[in-house]
Amino acid sequence: MKGPEKNRRPETEPAAEQPTPPETGAAETNAATAKGNGETKGEMPAEAPAAEPTARELTDHLQRLAAEFENYKKRTAREAQTMKESGLARALEAVLPTLDSFALSLATPSTGQDAALWREGLEKIGRQLFESLQKLGLAVVSPEPGEPLNPHLHEVVFTQPSAEVPPDCVLQVFQPGYRVNDRLLRPAKVVVAAAPAPAPAAEEQGNKS
Repeated sequence: MKGPEKNRRPETEPAAEQPTPPETGAAETNAATAKGNGETKGEMPAEAPAAEPTARELTDHLQRLAAEFENYKKRTAREAQTMKESGLARALEAVLPTLDSFALSLATPSTGQDAALWREGLEKIGRQLFESLQKLGLAVVSPEPGEPLNPHLHEVVFTQPSAEVPPDCVLQVFQPGYRVNDRLLRPAKVVVAAAPAPAPAAEEQGNKS
């Protein structure tokens, strides 16, 4: 009995190194994945500023579009106003000869039994016509005597020496001018005063003697 017992292996032997259980390996893999995900999530704030230039560019683009549209509206309004004033100016220019005829008729002496009534009716028609044109923006250019000559509004017909009005000032309105808003339709034709001619030297000597 001792011999077989001697050759029998002991029941308890040192445990050999066991391989890593699948659960442990999976846990490590999950931990590594979680770690990797954590690193990726940690890097996201660094990528956020990359979207900022795109948003700023979009804002700038929208602001440029808004500015261009506003300029377009203003330009269109100016063009419409210019076309309106240009058409109005052409219409009023066509009426100016009629106004001149009224003024000439009123200045012409009339005779006869019904002359006073005819003149009164003519004056009334002229006032009504001119008031209607004034509502469209028509204004008379008729400087007062002694007013300085304005080459932008006045057209010199001729000059005349005068001791009452300073030189280069309006002495008389030969024909009134007209303008609509800031546009001159026709300048006023005026007579401009000039300095009186000096007395001849011979007459001065004769007067002295």
